[in-house]
Amino acid sequence: MTSEEAYRLGANRLLDFMAEEYDGSGVSVSAPDNAQFYYKLPATFAYGNRRGFAARALQQFVQRFLDGERLSLDPFAAQWQAYLAGWVSWGAGVLGRFDLSKKVIFTVLDTQHTDYGGFVSETEIGEVQDTQRSSGAAMGCVWSGALENAIKAAKFVKYALDNQPEPGVFYTYFNNEGKAIPVSENRMAYFSIEDQHAFPAMFGTTIASLVWLGRVTGDSAHFDTGHRFMKLVLSSKHDPARMPLATKLGWAALMLSRHIRDDVLVDFARRNGDDILQRQNEDGSINFDGVPGIDKPIDKVWHIGWGCDGVLTLLALGDGVS
Repeated sequence: MTSEEAYRLGANRLLDFMAEEYDGSGVSVSAPDNAQFYYKLPATFAYGNRRGFAARALQQFVQRFLDGERLSLDPFAAQWQAYLAGWVSWGAGVLGRFDLSKKVIFTVLDTQHTDYGGFVSETEIGEVQDTQRSSGAAMGCVWSGALENAIKAAKFVKYALDNQPEPGVFYTYFNNEGKAIPVSENRMAYFSIEDQHAFPAMFGTTIASLVWLGRVTGDSAHFDTGHRFMKLVLSSKHDPARMPLATKLGWAALMLSRHIRDDVLVDFARRNGDDILQRQNEDGSINFDGVPGIDKPIDKVWHIGWGCDGVLTLLALGDGVS
């Protein structure tokens, strides 16, 4: 069994690798004005006890991308505005900057669907309520104190579980009338238990937001919904813990295990962490060559974004599973 020390060592090597991308002011060397190089850093580096670095990354994001009451992002990142805002708001909250946490999440609150509670985003197929984007925003809602919005988002993701058009496939996109939209060209838009190249990490923010909301409100129904998402992943015909983009799902499963008695959750987290360590390169980065549909060699932006996800699982396992 891998030791907590080994997980912590792997996490620190990965954090070191990512930190080398930034100068002393927290500015990305590769792409100073690309929001994808910043939005996950405040939360993940604060968790890794590198709060100074996290604070600099937060400041860079705010200075570069917070324009009045809106986020000013490039076309790709703009499609994920709710998701990015949720991560940044979470990170700001961890750092005690609740002023910024509220300010950032406020930029997307008016995009939440009045009836269903999902956050409406512009995607490659037009406007949708997407469970991944919505649960990312929900994380920020919890950390900023916007609990009514978080509760509405939790109702949406539960609704999504209850209203799938076919068994064994979870479609993340819903239209404004609450109907699931089957999309098979984009693996970020569906999870199939038949797909050996599925992206289980798409449920990481969903489960995390539900766990945090359950803790804050005392409503254990949110833990039960999170458990249903994990059961969906675990029903895969392949080993979801060892899929290249399971990354942060081990972290989410471990959080959920504090509230749901299911030994499978801890086992999943350990196997996920072990797989990440087995794919760790000499420079501390993680090998993502097994991810389909991504140009090789893997662009630095993915090593940073997916690296932040993976480090969450390694840090959580390094803290212990009891």
